[in-house]
Amino acid sequence: GDTWYQRDLDFDGERETYGDNKGVLRGDFGDSINNNRPVSKVIGEVVPNTLILGTAALLARIIFGVTIGVFAALHQYSWADNIITTLSFITFSMPIFMVALLSVYLFAVLFREWGLPYFPIQGMYDARASSKEFTDLLWHLALPVLSIAAIGTARYARFIRAGMLEVMNSDYIRTARAKGLGERRITYLHMFRNASLPLITLISLDIPLILSGAVVTET
Repeated sequence: GDTWYQRDLDFDGERETYGDNKGVLRGDFGDSINNNRPVSKVIGEVVPNTLILGTAALLARIIFGVTIGVFAALHQYSWADNIITTLSFITFSMPIFMVALLSVYLFAVLFREWGLPYFPIQGMYDARASSKEFTDLLWHLALPVLSIAAIGTARYARFIRAGMLEVMNSDYIRTARAKGLGERRITYLHMFRNASLPLITLISLDIPLILSGAVVTET
């Protein structure tokens, strides 16, 4: 900031005017070069949309990653497990911009050429609509959420599958079966509860991605 020292604005050789820039540490980011507006106001206008997109992508990673991981563990070495494992490795190895470009090409370009319902590739709402509908927001979120959540979903699925397989043959699982507990209760109350411990760490590491992970997709 420059509020702590005087400047010579009229070039008369004497410093008499204090600056009005408080500095980043005091919340003053200055003015934007592009539109000559305060940077804080420009950021405040777009942060809500970024939070909506990042939060939706995080929830999608958790829901689909956990579901796919549990299913793959319960059907170990089946054709479904092999397909899930292969797709998880491929998706996890791809950069996010490639996932985004492939998603746009498939679900927006090709679907439109094939006469199928296609997803929009920009905006949060339909610009031609008279009002902002929640269903319209979900339709516009589908493609960017898919692009952001695909890699994280593959990572979650791999961790959950590995955790489930690790505890599946534990002594307390065999004891639960010997007591006559149902498989559904054993799976979700005993196996999943212990296998999901790494999930808390993954979620905590992904929380910062709510803001930073949407940069490539939004641009």
